[in-house]
Amino acid sequence: ESFEEVLYEAYGPGGIALIIEGMTDSRNRTNQEIKHLLAEHGGNLGGQGSVTWGFTKSEGAWIPTMPGSASDEDMEKLAALVEKLEEHPDIKTVITSLES
Repeated sequence: ESFEEVLYEAYGPGGIALIIEGMTDSRNRTNQEIKHLLAEHGGNLGGQGSVTWGFTKSEGAWIPTMPGSASDEDMEKLAALVEKLEEHPDIKTVITSLES
């Protein structure tokens, strides 16, 4: 088995930008599973460069360049989405564009 790094750019509830990093042995399977999880929780997959432009990468960490905020309702939906993504065996990290 060979594993490869994957990076997904997505939008969650309220248009919150997400960077999803992982390792997979099947890019096609993981892609479909991530798309499904996003759709279930009010998100969608973005194209290459659609999200990363709003982040800088420093010492291996993604940092939002223009951090935003979200409504309480969107925060609840986002928390549920991030939890499901982080439970996925192929996903290592989920980064949002929200203020820390």
